[in-house]
Amino acid sequence: MKKYLMILIVITSLVFTYCSKKEPVESESENIMSLEDYLSLDIWEKEEKAFAFLQKASMSDDLDEINGFYKDAVVLFKTVNKSLAQLNLQGEAEEMNNLQKEICGIYMSGLGNYLESKDPCALEDLKTADEKMIEFVDLLKKTQETVSE
Repeated sequence: MKKYLMILIVITSLVFTYCSKKEPVESESENIMSLEDYLSLDIWEKEEKAFAFLQKASMSDDLDEINGFYKDAVVLFKTVNKSLAQLNLQGEAEEMNNLQKEICGIYMSGLGNYLESKDPCALEDLKTADEKMIEFVDLLKKTQETVSE
């Protein structure tokens, strides 16, 4: 009796295994973006525009104009950050992407806090973002040297 029960269990498990839906296993490595593709994304144009707004704000004396530039920069940094968060990267590209997301977050936070409070001290965070941006540029130069070799 035990023998028949074991055979029945084995057959049942085989039937369920065979009949169960099998979904194709996608390899994550297929979706990983190359470093070259990462560096050529359209996202960087938006980030350049955000920095252009920050530069215009630094040259302006009109507070309303400065606030407008900051608002535009925040919108662009949010767009860039959202796009960066959706990327599937590895290695140097992932390291660069994480640093870039951190930079965008600091800019969004600092500018957002300033726009809410109108307190110039809220812009102190931008110094940290600027330092991180220098770190990113150094990493970018190092990476481009590696890629060109």
